[in-house]
Amino acid sequence: MSNFAQSLQQGLDAARLAKSQQKEIEETFDSLRDAVKEATDHKIDLRIERRYSNNSIMDQAARALATMTSVAGQTVIEAFVVGASVTLQKLKTLANWETSSVGGYPCRLTFDNKDLICHDRESLESAFDEMLSTPLIGKKILSLISSTTAEDTLSNGEIVTKPEID
Repeated sequence: MSNFAQSLQQGLDAARLAKSQQKEIEETFDSLRDAVKEATDHKIDLRIERRYSNNSIMDQAARALATMTSVAGQTVIEAFVVGASVTLQKLKTLANWETSSVGGYPCRLTFDNKDLICHDRESLESAFDEMLSTPLIGKKILSLISSTTAEDTLSNGEIVTKPEID
């Protein structure tokens, strides 16, 4: 005989755990963002963003409905220059990012031919540490830092653009 009340309680407990884990993941990502901003003299920030494969009408419609439904696309961690205009924003994708379907663990971080699955805060922090320590990620962030000094304003207000280092 089924025990629906017990099954419901298990589902409620699982949902509470996922919510708690999602909060922990967000706090860990916020710590990562703070560390990157501090290390780059507040020039570079990070965000988690959903990317779509193309700009077709169907894709645009899917993006419009993204808040209501699950949409095909790729979630990435991006680095960007703090204070830059959205239209002039230079973005560097650092990693692909996945969480479980209900939020929480496990989550997956993929970068520089590495695929790390994290089951708790400690393994997530370790994955972020490993990501930041790779030469490829360092190069991308250095490129963004260089772009913050790529434009200087002359005393007469004229903007001089320096070549970007990549």
